[in-house]
Amino acid sequence: MKLVNLGKGSKVHNLKVNRNIIVVEDISQVESLINIEENGEVIHLDAEGNEVHTPDSYAVKINALRREIFDDLEQEISKLRNEITQAKLNNRLNELKSLPATTDGQWNFRRGLEKLKDFASDLGAKVVAEIAMKQLGY
Repeated sequence: MKLVNLGKGSKVHNLKVNRNIIVVEDISQVESLINIEENGEVIHLDAEGNEVHTPDSYAVKINALRREIFDDLEQEISKLRNEITQAKLNNRLNELKSLPATTDGQWNFRRGLEKLKDFASDLGAKVVAEIAMKQLGY
């Protein structure tokens, strides 16, 4: 398995392949992320931050990242004075916690975090929204 395959004699000036995550059952199936065939040339290659995981190692990584996010969010939600706002945000947070630690689950997690950010902003919980924004890369 190759993520990018450049054919024979190909010339590429700038190739940027950053922060890709590949999840495969058998890591030995991944031959290389970028394969350059005979007489191929890449002048500048930027391939920073790429990862290859098994489903189990990906789940461990995702669960660790999510645990930090949940801890930060729970801490700030508990500081809110309005109990109704706390309950509403905790319900949304529990929905996020129920998502599986898979590639699809992570995609849905990011979408859910975006919705939590908007919901927290609408409720006036700016610190909660800022935590979500930070995790989303704003």
